[in-house]
Amino acid sequence: IQSFSKQLCSNDSDSLIFAKVFESPEYNSEVEDLLQKMLCLDFRKRITAKEALAHPFFDEIRSKPSQ
Repeated sequence: IQSFSKQLCSNDSDSLIFAKVFESPEYNSEVEDLLQKMLCLDFRKRITAKEALAHPFFDEIRSKPSQ
C-alpha cells in the first residue's frame, strides 16, 4: 500500500499508474494528472478542492459562457 500511495503522489512521468486504465483513443493526460493529485493518500501532498477546480482539465468548462 505504501508503494501504491507513493506512486499516487509522484509527479514522475515514469510512475503513471493509470496508464493501463486510460488506454483508449479518448485518453486525456489531464484526467490522469488530476486523478493522481486527488487520490494522493498524503493529505499534505493532495490537491485541494480549489486547486482541483483550477486544474487545466476544467479549462474548457470555465471558458464556456454561462447560460
